[in-house]
Amino acid sequence: MKTSPQFVDEVPHKPATDYSRWRLQVTDFGRHQWKYLSPEQSAASPQTIEDKFWLGLETSLPQLPEPRNPFDAARNGEFTGIPQQ
Repeated sequence: MKTSPQFVDEVPHKPATDYSRWRLQVTDFGRHQWKYLSPEQSAASPQTIEDKFWLGLETSLPQLPEPRNPFDAARNGEFTGIPQQ
């Protein structure tokens, strides 16, 4: 069985933790730290768009159209500002 990280997608797996309970905390100095919350804490503090984005979860952001020209591509680039707001 292949165990190298490059083959991890080939191995069926179940997440070891509940992704909906993770929260990303960023300090004023730019330190990023993930916190795993209890079910009660998780219910009291919903995930942000950023949390969902970095965990690969559904963000409920609009689906962007396929760009047909550079202007369309630049307009689609506005998406990168949404998680940072």
